[in-house]
Amino acid sequence: MLAPSRATTMAALRSFMKVSAPGAAALALGLGCARHRGADAAPAMDPVVVEVQACAGVEEGTCLPAPLRAPPVVVGPGRVRVLTDDWASPATSAFRVTEITHDGARFVVAGRCPEQGDEMSLGRLADGASAVLCHSFRAVHFGVVDERLPRIEWRWRQPLPDWTESRISAVPYFVDLGPSVVLFLEIAASKGSTAGWNTQLAPSALPADSLCMGWCKLAALVVTGEKLHTLVLRGNGQGPQEVTIDAKGIRTASDPLKAAQISPGELGEPCVSEDQDGTVTVRLGEYRQLGSYTPNLPLLGESTVATVRYEHAWLAHGPDVFPTERLFCTPRLSLTSSAPTSGDFPTLRKWPRVTLDGEHGLLVYGQPNVDPTNSPGMHASYAGSVRIARFSAGEVTSGQDSAPDQAH
Repeated sequence: MLAPSRATTMAALRSFMKVSAPGAAALALGLGCARHRGADAAPAMDPVVVEVQACAGVEEGTCLPAPLRAPPVVVGPGRVRVLTDDWASPATSAFRVTEITHDGARFVVAGRCPEQGDEMSLGRLADGASAVLCHSFRAVHFGVVDERLPRIEWRWRQPLPDWTESRISAVPYFVDLGPSVVLFLEIAASKGSTAGWNTQLAPSALPADSLCMGWCKLAALVVTGEKLHTLVLRGNGQGPQEVTIDAKGIRTASDPLKAAQISPGELGEPCVSEDQDGTVTVRLGEYRQLGSYTPNLPLLGESTVATVRYEHAWLAHGPDVFPTERLFCTPRLSLTSSAPTSGDFPTLRKWPRVTLDGEHGLLVYGQPNVDPTNSPGMHASYAGSVRIARFSAGEVTSGQDSAPDQAH
């Protein structure tokens, strides 16, 4: 599932490092993302309990002492890359890319956004290289990770219109289509106008195109060949839409439910998984959890899940789960200890990603350092750490339904 990033501050990071305490909290890993009913329902699963240590430093292998600047990116079996503030640098807009595996954490590259860019995004290109996008007040800067040196090779700068005209609040996603890159521009609501999303080819002098207006949410960005399939969830009872964009920016719109398998199940948020053979699976459920934001928005009906597959595909920002031999969706976390240590609030976890490599399971997510009961005025994204949990993949039993027959 996709979610826009949020800027963090060094002051918030210092606050986190002061209050973090040693110790451990036991977390229950609920590994069934969709609970099926009826005669073919999967048996109930006992949760897998994983020890997640309080953040004590990179050496411990349980966390990175800086907040996530963008969702983690699964780049292979047992490999997850994360973009964080550079905790070793006091410079403004300094960032660090780290690769997390079952064996530990490996430094990839450090850099600094041009023009004091604050909003950042991490993704991968069609050739497998990692790339960083920095969004400053007037432009987007696109850099590719050169791991041999290591350094960031800043390839181009895409100017943006003035905020008073465009209301671009963030550029959290980018997708490489070979000849061009598609940027996703998040539009902030203002008096007399609604929020939404625009897309723009880059580098290019062409103007941005509107993708959706009003309440809309990006569920998945899937690439097949030189075509980008954008799954958009829309409000006001419109249901989902798939917008296909080619390398020249030409669009076609369709109903993704026509190519979906509809089955019983419960799924509160969309989830995206990827297999080693290039199959991407997207799951969409009912919208009940978003009802307060999206009135009159039943998608499929209560306890229903739609599954859409794309073959020979890849994901610029990685899947929620890789591969899908045991899971389609990320697990749920629930705190089992009676007294959590400061900084451990699993219900506030951000952007969980799971990857399995043989018998090794790896869970990476952002952990805000905020107690919502004591700090109601502080947004959970403004401080925290990258949390790392390792578990035995042999303990995971699939609770998913059979793979759908239809595929794109």
